[in-house]
Amino acid sequence: MMFDIPLLSLVIWLPILGGIAVLLNGDNGFTRPLSLIVSVATLYFSFGLYTGFDNATHEMQFAQQAADKICFLKDGNIVEEGLAMEIFNRPKKAATKAFLTRALK
Repeated sequence: MMFDIPLLSLVIWLPILGGIAVLLNGDNGFTRPLSLIVSVATLYFSFGLYTGFDNATHEMQFAQQAADKICFLKDGNIVEEGLAMEIFNRPKKAATKAFLTRALK
């Protein structure tokens, strides 16, 4: 998770830089192997993003940023409700604390 942003930058910029290198290389015998190397490297680094992506954490971060108020439900009952920042930063109920600890680890 700590390396997600640099890895994402690499996956975005590697094909662009590879394309520029292919254009600058011209039409010689190394153009196709260079294209293949860049493509395989991009695929390899993108697997790190795919396997390390935690959908639940991403959704929790979105909820924290997008919501004004949040209700935490457990077994169909409201356990805690309030401002999003208060619940995420200082939950009052033990069930909310336990859930956030598991979801945001």
